Amino acid sequence: MKVEHDVWRQSEKDQYEEKLRASQMAEEITRKELQSVRLKLQEQIVTIENAEKEKNENSDLKQQISSLQIQVTSLAQSENDLLNSNQMLKEMVERLKQECRNFRSQAEKAQLEAEK
Repeated sequence: MKVEHDVWRQSEKDQYEEKLRASQMAEEITRKELQSVRLKLQEQIVTIENAEKEKNENSDLKQQISSLQIQVTSLAQSENDLLNSNQMLKEMVERLKQECRNFRSQAEKAQLEAEK
């Protein structure tokens, strides 16, 4: 009976040792998985941070584009105003040239009349 009891105890001991080894292997596997998950999490955090930086840069660039569009619109309006002013001045110069020609013609006629 003692031998049977010793065999039973040894068998039980072997079973517990086998369970302990299985638990230790499971723990090791779980640690490796945890490490892998932590690395993936860190990579995702870096990716999210980079995405946030890009989002902020995009927002800044959109503001710059908006500001530049306003400047372009203002410059286009100024250009149109200058073109209109230039056209008006050209027309005025043409009228003044015509008036000068008329006055010169009148002056020449007056001089011819005076000479007669």
